[in-house]
Amino acid sequence: MKRSGWKFVFGFSLTVLVLLILFNIFLWALYNSIGPLIAGIVNGVGGDASVHNNTTFLEYICTDFIGSPLSYVYLVDATMLTISLIALISTKSRSSE
Repeated sequence: MKRSGWKFVFGFSLTVLVLLILFNIFLWALYNSIGPLIAGIVNGVGGDASVHNNTTFLEYICTDFIGSPLSYVYLVDATMLTISLIALISTKSRSSE
């Protein structure tokens, strides 16, 4: 593939990585804000949202994220980012000779 193709793949995978990180932060915030409300409705708790322990972002990543389908999307994106970066480095050294 030409260097311009690898630049496109690199830029696309970098953009997807940033969007995935923002989406993951959004899901964590949604989980902490809407989760107690839905748990109260389903379980019939008296509406006391302080009963629910808010999870930190690190706890969310370590417990709920690893092994989820979204983690595999991160893995594919990181792989494409690495491959395109290696291809860009190798085509740069070849074009400078």
